[in-house]
Amino acid sequence: MRTSSSLRIALMPAVLAVALAAAPLPAAAEPADDNWHFSVMPYLWVPTISGTLQFHGRGAAGDPTVDIKATPGDYLPDLEMALLLAAEGRKGKWLLFSDVNYFKLGIDNSSVRTVDFNVGPGPVNPTSTTLDAGTQTDSYLTIWTIAGGYNLVQEPKVTLDLIGGARYVHAKMTTDWRLTANVVGPGGGTVFPAAGSVTETEDIWDGIVGVKGRLKLGEGSWFIPYYLDVGTGSSDLTWQAQTGIGYAFRWGDLLLGYRYLAYERDDKLVKDMKLYGFGLGGIFYF
Repeated sequence: MRTSSSLRIALMPAVLAVALAAAPLPAAAEPADDNWHFSVMPYLWVPTISGTLQFHGRGAAGDPTVDIKATPGDYLPDLEMALLLAAEGRKGKWLLFSDVNYFKLGIDNSSVRTVDFNVGPGPVNPTSTTLDAGTQTDSYLTIWTIAGGYNLVQEPKVTLDLIGGARYVHAKMTTDWRLTANVVGPGGGTVFPAAGSVTETEDIWDGIVGVKGRLKLGEGSWFIPYYLDVGTGSSDLTWQAQTGIGYAFRWGDLLLGYRYLAYERDDKLVKDMKLYGFGLGGIFYF
C-alpha cells in the first residue's frame, strides 16, 4: 500500500503566474486587402491565480501537493522579471498571430500551513502545523501561443475571425521548505521531514481552435473586442475567454479587458489552474 502526503503551501503566488495564457489581438479595424498589415501589442495582466500542483516522487512521506491561490497584491512584490508582447500579421483574409510571455518569480514569504497524510484510497488525515521556519518558492514560466486564422466577417460594425493553432507552456518550479521539527502522521507510521526541497519542470502543448473579433459601438471610436478558444493535448481541457472595451485612436487602439483562462489535467505537475482578472494593452498598427 502506497503512502502519500499533501503539502499545502500558502502564498506560492504566481507559480504559474500572471499567465498560462496568450494575449490574443482583436481583429484589425481596417478592411482586409492584399497587402501585409502588422500590429504589436505590449500589455499588462494581473490576474487572481488558483490551482493545484503535484510534485511526483519527492519527499519522505510521498508526493507533495501544493494548493495555490494568490491575488495581484500577493505576488507583485515578488515579480523579478516579466515580458508580455503579442503581434499579428494580416494579408487579405488570412492572418497569423503570436504571443510570448516570460515570468520569473521568487517568493520568500511562502509558508507551510498543513501536512495531510493519506494511506491508500482512504480518508485524508490533516495535521496542522505552526512550525514553519522559512519556505522559499522560485518559478520560471514561458508561454508561447502561435496560431493562424481566416476572416469570416469584415463589416464596419462587426468582424469575426476563425483561428487555430497551439499554446505552449514551459514551467519550472522549486519549493524549499524548512520547519522547526518533523511532522509525524497519525499512528506515527509516516513522517514529513522538517526540511526538504521539490523541483519539477513540465512542457505543456495544446492545440486550440476559436474565434475572435470586435463589435463597434455606435458611430464613434468605441468597440468591444472578444476572444474565445478551447483546446486539448497535454491537457484534458484548456479554454480561454476574453472581452472588454476599446477605443480607436489614429495611432492604434487602447484596450481594457477581462480574461479567464483554465486548465484541467490529471496526474500532472499542473493538475488544474485558473487565472482571471483585468488587463490593459495598446495596439500599434504599421
